[in-house]
Amino acid sequence: MIIHRHVRANMEDVKSAADGGNDDHQLNCYGIVFPENCDTYYGPHSVECLTTIWKSKGCLVEGSKAPVKLNTAEKEALDLLNVNKVLDTFELVQVEAHGGDKDKGLECYGIVYPENCDSYHGPHSIECLITIWEEVDCKVKGYRFPGNLTTTETDALSSLNLTYVCIIKMVSFLYV
Repeated sequence: MIIHRHVRANMEDVKSAADGGNDDHQLNCYGIVFPENCDTYYGPHSVECLTTIWKSKGCLVEGSKAPVKLNTAEKEALDLLNVNKVLDTFELVQVEAHGGDKDKGLECYGIVYPENCDSYHGPHSIECLITIWEEVDCKVKGYRFPGNLTTTETDALSSLNLTYVCIIKMVSFLYV
């Protein structure tokens, strides 16, 4: 019985140290070091903690479901999850967005993918680049029309995230 109490007390000490911020004990107790700004494994989670996780998964604060933009019910739902589940939930949003889900693209990146575009980060197809070109009302005869670019220029453009591609096309529209 004394050994049982000693083992239990040791485990409680490990958990207490983990909850107190000790990285080694967090690994021992929860199998994870808490992300920056996260003080506990179980909720409630601060907006700062959720934002750290959100950004670590590649989503942007411009996303419609960024932690600072959540309504009370959405925030409370996340507070019911442990840190690992929050990590998984946010990763799924990013994976689905990166897979071309336009709704998840809006949630994660704050942008609705243009037609023919199925990824925020690229590479973007020539059809995607042409769609963006046409959305800013540029013409096929334009010198910077994606179909007129060199392979090097197209590759460079297609590897940018959609926000930058749209900005570059807008600048091209205004200054070419």
